[in-house]
Amino acid sequence: MSFFNNFNKENLICAHRGFRKVFIENSLEAFISSLEFCDFIEFDIQFTKDYIPIITHDETLKRCSNISKLEEFKKYKPWYIKDLEFNQIKKLNYKKTKIASLEEFLILAKDKKIVFNLEIKQMHKEINEIKALEVLLLLLKKYNISCEILISSFNHNYLKYISQNSDFSIAVLDEEVKRKDLINYLKDLKAVSYNISKKAVNQLDINALKQNNIEVLVYTVNDQEEIKRLFKQGIKAVFTDYIPKS
Repeated sequence: MSFFNNFNKENLICAHRGFRKVFIENSLEAFISSLEFCDFIEFDIQFTKDYIPIITHDETLKRCSNISKLEEFKKYKPWYIKDLEFNQIKKLNYKKTKIASLEEFLILAKDKKIVFNLEIKQMHKEINEIKALEVLLLLLKKYNISCEILISSFNHNYLKYISQNSDFSIAVLDEEVKRKDLINYLKDLKAVSYNISKKAVNQLDINALKQNNIEVLVYTVNDQEEIKRLFKQGIKAVFTDYIPKS
């Protein structure tokens, strides 16, 4: 079953990092608060030193935690996530919210029936990529996650590994259209969607993609009129930082 079978509507709104300009970015609290205003949520994962996937965008903890203010963590500056174990990260907070592990989110997702786009961020060269991806797949299977998830990444080798070792729906992320034979490229990765920057949308033949059962999702769109225009062009979903006005 494809990710898009979760929906019985033409156009979808995705809460980018849990509507990051409204709620606390990538927090469980933001995800819960976002649910009534969106069709699905999007978040990012990074891997800790002990290979625990956590929900955060940056490869360091400087921006989205209080780590720079804590004496015991000064020796870890510039605070790469790959240098810290999850038990250490649990001591931190971001605007009074905790940095969640993916497992904590999955427990919530099963309870609240959350549909979500998980983006795997580029891993540091010191992280064993295959080990990390295996950890991710085992965790998703542990919680019987299937059609609720869309897995995306700018690193298409990650997506290739996921598609070869699971049945999860795949979204190929690009900032610009670089592929001469885009449709076959996406098919080879078993992609159900092409997630593209709004600046590159006009380079796409959206109808050709849709005819091949590949939807187009566009990031990050915060202007209401632009969202309406993209939907008229045939875009399936937009990622946005704000709650759309009804």
